[in-house]
Amino acid sequence: MVEHFYPVAGADRLTRIDRSLSGDRSDAIVDLAAARRFLARRWRLIAGVALLCVVAAAIVLSLVPRTYTATAILIVDPRTQKVTQSDAVLGGIGSDAAAVESQVEILTSSTLARRVVAELGLDRGGELTEPSTIERATAGLRGLIGLAAHEPSAAEQRERVLQRFSDRLRVRRRGLTYVLEIAYSSGSAETAAQVGNALADAYLADQKRQKLEAARSASGLLGSRLDDLRSRARDTERAVSTYKNQNDIVDLGAAQTLLDREIAEQSQQLTQAQARGAEAGARYAQARRAMAAGAEGGGTLAEALQSSVVTNLRQQYAQLGAQLADLRNNLGPRHPAVGAAEAQVRTVAGQIRTEIGRLAQGLRNEAEAAAARERTLTASLERLKGQAARRAQARVRLAELEREAQASRTILEQSLLRQKETSEQQNLVGTEARILTPAAPPLRPSAPKTGLMLVVALAGGLVLGLAAAAAAEAMEPGLRHPGAIERGLGVPLLGSLPRVAPSRLTPDRGGGQAGGQVAGPGHVRLTGDSREHARFDEAIRMLALPLRAAAEPPGLHGRGIEGRSGDTLLVTSALAGEGKSTVSEHLAEMFARQGRKVLLVDVDTRDARLTRTRRAGQSPGILDALRNASDPGNFIHHGTLDTISFLPIGIARDDPEAAELFFSPALGRAVADLRRRFDLIVLDGPHLLHGVEGRLLLAHADRTALVVEWGRTSREDVRAALDLFARAPGSLAGIILNKVDRKALRRDG
Repeated sequence: MVEHFYPVAGADRLTRIDRSLSGDRSDAIVDLAAARRFLARRWRLIAGVALLCVVAAAIVLSLVPRTYTATAILIVDPRTQKVTQSDAVLGGIGSDAAAVESQVEILTSSTLARRVVAELGLDRGGELTEPSTIERATAGLRGLIGLAAHEPSAAEQRERVLQRFSDRLRVRRRGLTYVLEIAYSSGSAETAAQVGNALADAYLADQKRQKLEAARSASGLLGSRLDDLRSRARDTERAVSTYKNQNDIVDLGAAQTLLDREIAEQSQQLTQAQARGAEAGARYAQARRAMAAGAEGGGTLAEALQSSVVTNLRQQYAQLGAQLADLRNNLGPRHPAVGAAEAQVRTVAGQIRTEIGRLAQGLRNEAEAAAARERTLTASLERLKGQAARRAQARVRLAELEREAQASRTILEQSLLRQKETSEQQNLVGTEARILTPAAPPLRPSAPKTGLMLVVALAGGLVLGLAAAAAAEAMEPGLRHPGAIERGLGVPLLGSLPRVAPSRLTPDRGGGQAGGQVAGPGHVRLTGDSREHARFDEAIRMLALPLRAAAEPPGLHGRGIEGRSGDTLLVTSALAGEGKSTVSEHLAEMFARQGRKVLLVDVDTRDARLTRTRRAGQSPGILDALRNASDPGNFIHHGTLDTISFLPIGIARDDPEAAELFFSPALGRAVADLRRRFDLIVLDGPHLLHGVEGRLLLAHADRTALVVEWGRTSREDVRAALDLFARAPGSLAGIILNKVDRKALRRDG
């Protein structure tokens, strides 16, 4: 058995040592030791509730029918097969999440459900046509209250079958993939697999049927529109031809008309004529300058250079000029031969001028002819431009008609091509989805999950068991756990005393009057099991340890300290019968064995158990000393060196006014007088809650030990007793837990 002791003021070091040894950590978030003690106390209740829940779950599981779930796995591939260059009439499903989720809705639609139900004959008998448990209960209840049973119609029966089919079907998408799971639950493994595969096949067939119907519908629609498109194309082309004829528009190809070509040719000719005119004018101007320059200037004229006549004349002119120069040099300027030579030179020069003039006249004629042609071409071009301007207005309407004709031809060609393609696509229809894994009959049922349900039942039973144990703990009236005293009440626990059978704790005291001595050094004879004696004696010794440490200031131990008065220890309880008298007596004896001079005083006016057990009922005592204002030392039953002295309650206890003596100042004087004679005075006081005497004694005690009976005294009574210490000047040493069941205490901790 392990007890925890918490000394009061003056023994802080012992408190820290004791707490460290006991493993009590006030700053711990979870008190594992308290939890272990709680489980040790209530494990039977927790285990019983958990076992009951497991048994109940097992019974329920044995009654629940088995359900098998088969799963078929599909993949919806968003990639479109490109068999031909043209696009399919009905494209792929798309790659977004909404498209894949739409396939889930299609798989759970009532249309596919009807096909599968009809294909497998699920509406002709079986689990889908049998009424459910709720429907049976409803029918039975209607029968009990006298209502006629409602016979469902064929339509209602079909709807019920579809509803039950939908309830057993589960289609889901695997995460963010394109994989779909089709799971169907049934009482038969084979039926579950058949339904899963049938639904997957029905979905693929439905996808293929939709594409085939779309291709047929598109082909038929295009075929019905081709005749109308052909007629419209003919009308638009005829309108273009008629308009061209009406407006004399002749196309030469490459978006060019005859008028456009004429304008282009006239423009080209005009440009050439303008160039020739400019060239002829320039040559004529050059000829005029050459004429003005005389025979020497004709050499720069291109036509003169090209003329053989001018060339010969210029050669003659050069030769004559050379001869004239020689003659002048040889004969002199007045010689007749020089005159004749000069006449020849002048004649040749005149001929050159005449020839150049003839050439200049030719250039003039050529320039005038070029100018006349330029004027003619300009007038013709202006006329053609006027016609082109008028034709441009007509071409606006012509372009509109041509666009309409071209659009009609394009639409006709595209429609004809598309109609041929859609006709061919009917033979190339495929689906984007395919079956990855067909459903197979499951080997084990999917529901109920026996192992999981039993684990859940066990966990729930443990939770309920813990709740029941917590409720039992909360409803337990008495204090049973030493750890709950300090944590719940905020009061230190001095120690715990084991329960000892009354036959094993027999007082052996000699009678005696005042001044007599009690027999034996221990005057308590423990009979029976020596182990119980050893345990009880050890518990008293451990209980006296913190009280002694608190009573002696540091550096003072034992008796013989000059000028120091004794201490008073009040031992009381909240209620009667908690064993305070036994505790006070054994504590006093233990202190006496330790060499202290101890006085045990019986001040319990309501019970006076110590006075009775010591056969001092007819001896005067403390009350007689208070009433007669006499020395209480005259009524002490003195002990030996290592035994206690005893002061009984006195004969005045039978006086109806005995309780009033506790209000008199004589009580304080008597206690002060006894302090000077003894090291320790142990007061066995009355219980606190059913009288005022115990409350008055709190003011005369240095320390008070509150005895609480294990498992009997309630928390409310202990709190009520502790509230009295808030108004008393004395200090509360702590609580003594008495009559503890040794086995229960060992189980608790």
